Amino acid sequence: MRPRVIFTDFIFSIRAFLRSKGTLFWTLAFPVMLILIFGAIFSGPGDVEYEVHVQDFDDTELSNGLKTIFQETGVLKIVNVSTNLDVMEYIEENDVKRLIVIPKGYGENITKSYDPNASINLTYYFDQSELQTNQVVRSIISNIVQSMNMEFTGGRNIIGIDDKETITGEFDYIDFFLPGMIGFTIMQSAIYGSIERNTKYRKDGILRIGDGLIASHSSHQPFIIFIDSHY
Repeated sequence: MRPRVIFTDFIFSIRAFLRSKGTLFWTLAFPVMLILIFGAIFSGPGDVEYEVHVQDFDDTELSNGLKTIFQETGVLKIVNVSTNLDVMEYIEENDVKRLIVIPKGYGENITKSYDPNASINLTYYFDQSELQTNQVVRSIISNIVQSMNMEFTGGRNIIGIDDKETITGEFDYIDFFLPGMIGFTIMQSAIYGSIERNTKYRKDGILRIGDGLIASHSSHQPFIIFIDSHY
């Protein structure tokens, strides 16, 4: 094919694209509207704060100090949980996304940091469906714990973290990613498929737009007419 033919076809396609108000709207204006709308809904305030529930079975000066450190990050909002409550029931009834359990003996083991056998593990319950949020919160908690290990033992892990998922069953990232991508693809296909069909029907004379009814006769197929006085 000669370059002149390719160029002519390209110019014709551009002109056909620019002449269709519907195509311009769905291709250019509609994506921008979606970005602005969803951006306004989900952007949220500039200062982000994540709620973390804490069940403290130790209730010592050191365990309370740990909660204070979490709170002073300015990112974690600590909610104290009664030790009389069953942790899994509490999570389910209150739809808790993140919860830390400080076990009995936390303070005692910290004071024995000189003992190489002394260690204590915090238990971190999290909702694995909130992948991005959990990564942020888990990273903050891990950094705090590592800093405390450096302070108490010079680097040995006297404080550890046990991760426990609060959703039953085995879920991977793809289990949450795939349904969203399928829905997005269906929505996108419906939008652009409608544009292509409407353009083709208008070109073939099946769809007609004007200030009034336009008669069209066919012995085989019915016709469809849209009326839009602003076109």
